[in-house]
Amino acid sequence: MAKDGNCTKLSKRILYITPGFPADESDSTCIPALQEFLLEISKNLGGQQIISLNYPGAGDYKWFEHSVKSLGWNNPVKVQKVWLLNFALPALQKFVDENSFDLIHSFWMTDASLIGAKLASYAQVPHVVTIMGQDVKPNLLFKRILRSKPKLIALSAFQERLVRSYGQTAVIPWGLSDHWFPRKINKGEVDIVTVGSLIDVKRPEQLLTIVAHLKNDFPAIRAAFIGDGPNRKFLENKSIALGLQDNIEFLGELNRSDVLGHIAKAKLLFHPSRYEGFGMVIIEALALGAQPIAYSTGVAGEIDKVIIINSTDEAVQVAGSYLAGKLPALQYNSDYAISKTVEKYKRLYNKLLE
Repeated sequence: MAKDGNCTKLSKRILYITPGFPADESDSTCIPALQEFLLEISKNLGGQQIISLNYPGAGDYKWFEHSVKSLGWNNPVKVQKVWLLNFALPALQKFVDENSFDLIHSFWMTDASLIGAKLASYAQVPHVVTIMGQDVKPNLLFKRILRSKPKLIALSAFQERLVRSYGQTAVIPWGLSDHWFPRKINKGEVDIVTVGSLIDVKRPEQLLTIVAHLKNDFPAIRAAFIGDGPNRKFLENKSIALGLQDNIEFLGELNRSDVLGHIAKAKLLFHPSRYEGFGMVIIEALALGAQPIAYSTGVAGEIDKVIIINSTDEAVQVAGSYLAGKLPALQYNSDYAISKTVEKYKRLYNKLLE
């Protein structure tokens, strides 16, 4: 390692393993938080190696400064997964030998981390695992990964409490750069926006309930769903049944820049998810001046500028007060910077490699 002022500059090779990765540099919707992290890593540590298990299709390519090897598994069922893992392992061990990696960093406590554990054990190098979301739930795979005693990283104190008993845990939040941020903000074009997959755990139907109640006092209220998923048709039909078709837009899945642009135009971000490991959209809203209203999950309960609610009734009351001007407008906040995230990981890498 080379010394850089008071900080030790890393000069080692790191292998990152993830279930999926963007197919090219224009794909901004695939795991945005991981993209932000790796873009900042390249500024600090140069290009590194990434292995993606499921998507895109099999092949090797460059993503900005990083080299990507995609295995193209395409989310196989359990039996196929076991066969693919056993088939791929010898080739991956050879790949590790040829590249002499000094540290392996896996994302999600799933197949990516199981492969990371096997390769780290084979190469006798440290293994870091970042727990990303619902992979926090213990299962047989989780326990197999823990046997190798990786360094576990949680994204929030909320998430860390769920894995603290497994040892070797630390908290490193995600952060933001201005890479995708819109430069011009026309605040107030939308009253309330919610961002996320239209699935049960995200509870998107709560936005319909809130708008239906608020329409009595704000007949022209404007709201929008950003995201897609299996519950979309149900939500669209319910919106019509409640007479909200002129008040609510379903914008579908958008690229990152457009998502941030819509958040920037909104007065409120409503985040009804029942579980988040972190909740990237919360800090995006804070940075763009959209007041977050959320349940206490992920990072939401750790930031005093987020308005925490416990029910849809509370959400209706808070949103109504905010839209009526009875609550102070949010001051822009950018405390969560990706540079801080990477600096914490660099310190961790250095410590593990001493």
